[in-house]
Amino acid sequence: GAVVNAATFTSGIAPGGIMAIFGAGLSGPGVPSGPVTTVDMDGAAAAVLFASAFQINAQVPPGIAPGVHVLRVDSAYGVARQSVSVSAVAPAIFLIGSSSEGAVLNQDFSLNGPANPLPRGQVLLVYATGLGAVARQGQLSVTTATVTALVNGQELPVQFAGLAPGYVGLYQVNVPIPAAAPPGLGISLTLKEGGHVSNAVTVAVQ
Repeated sequence: GAVVNAATFTSGIAPGGIMAIFGAGLSGPGVPSGPVTTVDMDGAAAAVLFASAFQINAQVPPGIAPGVHVLRVDSAYGVARQSVSVSAVAPAIFLIGSSSEGAVLNQDFSLNGPANPLPRGQVLLVYATGLGAVARQGQLSVTTATVTALVNGQELPVQFAGLAPGYVGLYQVNVPIPAAAPPGLGISLTLKEGGHVSNAVTVAVQ
């Protein structure tokens, strides 16, 4: 329970995604000359994105195979080890604020919400982690497993699912909303991949 996905702080991590590690003594004083906290899985380095005494956010090594691995944190205060389970995919939509408010943008990159709904016929940009392995496609890295979106219970194809350009471990899923879709200010949205369904967030469509 101390190693979870960084989107919802619940169980389920996958190669290339962002995990959150909770504990104590995970990072020393932030002085330039002090020891730097490092994280690895079975010796494969996990890029540290954020480190404090009680929490570390790090990228699960992209090339690691699904299964049980030994996670090691090496900080100024010593070394801690724990066995963790890595799934092939573990989709999770990042939350902001409440448990149902997701990191979802409108097509114009403004934050989606009841006061700023997406016009039907446009595209929602959903930010997630745990979508697993990716493959290069031109300048982009796209997921190797098919991702779909469940919007108000209707399964929809996505326009793009892959790593958000310029970010580590952050995935972006572009979801076109059909012009004929029913409008609403509290519509449920989840991501589905490899038989796994993410947490639900609410979106607004007009």
